[in-house]
Amino acid sequence: MGKTQLLPVRLLWFTDPFCSTCWAFSPYLRRLELDFGHLLTIEYKMGGLLESWKTYRDKTGVVKGPGDLIVIWNKLGQQSGMSMDGDIWNEMPPDSSYPSSLAYHAVKQLAPDKAGKYFRLLRQQLFLKKEDISAIGVQTRLAESLGLDKDAFTKELESQQNMDRFKADIRLKMKYGIESLPCIILLDQNDQVIKIPVENGYDQVVHELRKIFTEDAPKTHPQTVSGLLENYGLLSTKEIAVLLHQEETELLPILDKLLQQGDISSEPYKFATFWKLEKKERKSKDLRKQKLMTAIVGGGIAGLSLAVELKKQGTPFKVIERTGEFRNQGLGFLIMPNGYDIFRQLGLEQEFQEKANPIHEVILFNKDGALLEHKKIAQCFGISRRNCISILRQSLAKDDVAYGTEISLFSDKKDPLEKLVFSDGTSLEPDRVIASDGSHSKIRKLLFPGVEPFLVQEKEIVCLIRDEELAEHMGHTFMKVVCPEMGFNMGMVPSGGGEVIWFIQLNNSFWHCDDPTSSAMADTIKVISNYLPTLFRRAINRSDFRQTFLWEMYDMDLLPAFHKGRTLLIGDSAHPLLSFTSQGAGAALEDAACLAGLLRKQAGTENQEALYQEFYELRKQSIQNYIEGGRILLDQFLFPKNYQKTSLPFLNYVTK
Repeated sequence: MGKTQLLPVRLLWFTDPFCSTCWAFSPYLRRLELDFGHLLTIEYKMGGLLESWKTYRDKTGVVKGPGDLIVIWNKLGQQSGMSMDGDIWNEMPPDSSYPSSLAYHAVKQLAPDKAGKYFRLLRQQLFLKKEDISAIGVQTRLAESLGLDKDAFTKELESQQNMDRFKADIRLKMKYGIESLPCIILLDQNDQVIKIPVENGYDQVVHELRKIFTEDAPKTHPQTVSGLLENYGLLSTKEIAVLLHQEETELLPILDKLLQQGDISSEPYKFATFWKLEKKERKSKDLRKQKLMTAIVGGGIAGLSLAVELKKQGTPFKVIERTGEFRNQGLGFLIMPNGYDIFRQLGLEQEFQEKANPIHEVILFNKDGALLEHKKIAQCFGISRRNCISILRQSLAKDDVAYGTEISLFSDKKDPLEKLVFSDGTSLEPDRVIASDGSHSKIRKLLFPGVEPFLVQEKEIVCLIRDEELAEHMGHTFMKVVCPEMGFNMGMVPSGGGEVIWFIQLNNSFWHCDDPTSSAMADTIKVISNYLPTLFRRAINRSDFRQTFLWEMYDMDLLPAFHKGRTLLIGDSAHPLLSFTSQGAGAALEDAACLAGLLRKQAGTENQEALYQEFYELRKQSIQNYIEGGRILLDQFLFPKNYQKTSLPFLNYVTK
């Protein structure tokens, strides 16, 4: 065996802040750094991917404008395990990657040791949080977070020298004939050039390196999850698995254990969970006594999932639910990848899979049964509300939830929720109150008087039936008849255990379905059934109209805050969503997971206001996106003549 060459090899990484494939390759670039870092010098070169949409030309013809990136990003984000939210290209598409490339060079000039970290932060804000990183405000904020002086950064960013450095990267890209990003150029000690397009894969890169380094590179990097997170900060499950040379299925129990111990925290994003190390401060041995008493008002999805998290943290809490042990309102729903990921974080993945039914495809028909659309989807599930609640409830003790308990009197003090008095005369003085008491939240009315959800012209009739033959026939398919021109849609979701949830969306200006009695609904349903394909009529014929519910649909603008004083709103209490979003349950689960992660960081009351504000800042953009998306889809349903084509919102999250 020959000797490993003594002089480092230069690895030129041609990339771009907007390059989705570069972001997807991140786990393997990290692995190169760890496994060969002492033998390589890795240099980032900006490839100038997008000067402007006005001048952009895609040689493949696939991408003609920002809208074409939505499906591409969502698909790659899901497949790569790195998550990227393509909705940015619909909501507020950036026009150029040049400004963020220049920002990278400015940081590299001012603080070379922080340039890599800065580039990572830029991409996290773009791919995970949908921020326009071409905005100088975003660039400056990230630079300041790394300790750079604002004025020095701005001056360097706008300098001609900075522009010249960026142009030098572009010239180097042209010199090597690089036509697509990312691309790797290896330069050995003799300046021999080895060009490796990344589509050839990580193994090809390693193969070329081993031709140069004739000895295996020693493993000098940390061999633990905590060690990696301490070194790198925020990492995805995929990245940690790749860096530790493990399968994700082997890694998940380790991550869950560290999460339960409070050693790490999780940040769920659209298609993946990211992890970071919890910085533990020295605390007294009597830590458990310092933890705050939390009253959770409302025992639905948001309240119970938060309770499960608090139970794992050892935080004292009480769930207060005014109804009895179980209330089957809502009947059932779809759980998207974001919601499924929360069940996994809760350690309830197996229980969820046992009770939920995976949905692998969506088929849309017109009223005559002709196929309109057929899409494959992944990590989407149909589940009854009863089963979803029972999964969460089984993780809690009997005394953790007070069913049939209603708040009858609020305090007359400055903070009306300082003391909760119940209908049976008992009371509770919690340190914090988390309100998850539904779309028509009494607590929201108390905190934000005058703010009310407003009724929209769509209503839904919903029913859950048990029909094992129909459920078996549907298998893992969500079916929907789309007929907005006649003022209705009808969908069917097999939800597991031989059950099927069906729903009819009504344009109420067509149908005037205002009587919630079973006989009135039956009359409306029977008329609509005349326009439905056979399979949908079967579901209706197997239904007990006494178990059919009419739901009025409400919309509400984003609140200016989700809290006042010691009280925080989550789930439908904070943001009732239109059913078209298919994200009511998912958003509630996201709220609970986000809040639990923040609560894990503190034991005292002094930072509660800041914590609540941080929760709002973390959640408001996603909620605003859900609100706006739901309104667009509602408008498409109510006024179909204004649109050439309508779509199902959740396909943005699960389409392969």
